[in-house]
Amino acid sequence: MNQYNSEAKDTTLGGDDSTGWSFSDAEVHSNQLPESLKVETALAKELGVEPVQVGMPEFDQMVQNAEQNGEKLKWVVTQDGELWFIPARVDDNEIYHSVITNGGDVIAAGETEIMSSWESGFKYIALDLTNHSGHYKPSPASLDQIAKLVFEQNGIYVPPDSMHPHIH
Repeated sequence: MNQYNSEAKDTTLGGDDSTGWSFSDAEVHSNQLPESLKVETALAKELGVEPVQVGMPEFDQMVQNAEQNGEKLKWVVTQDGELWFIPARVDDNEIYHSVITNGGDVIAAGETEIMSSWESGFKYIALDLTNHSGHYKPSPASLDQIAKLVFEQNGIYVPPDSMHPHIH
């Protein structure tokens, strides 16, 4: 399975170090169900699920499929600030967040609906952005402090009324 790539990149918010804050300063969320990982990754592989990023042709296809079927996507932000997506469901099978990072730690995770949009210069718009993840149980703060910024850095507009924190 093609897992996320953790090549070196600028890990400061906003792409500079003017705040002195970087992704490495964020609260880390570990997989709370590691005993399920082997079965979850096997199912994802069997169903042909691969994590994707904005800019990959597979991401455009995933958004189009989800948009047409009214389905959600699951997302994570890795410790190095990378944003990755998978479909929430395939053929009535739930696909779990842990599949994206092969069980690795994250600094934010959740679900969203994404639509194609050129509004405000963004190619996509996130609707109903949540921090809901039973595997990682990320804090509501990760949605506001990390997810919104990383989504917008990746060309996905997040309207203020589309963020819905989930208390785990």
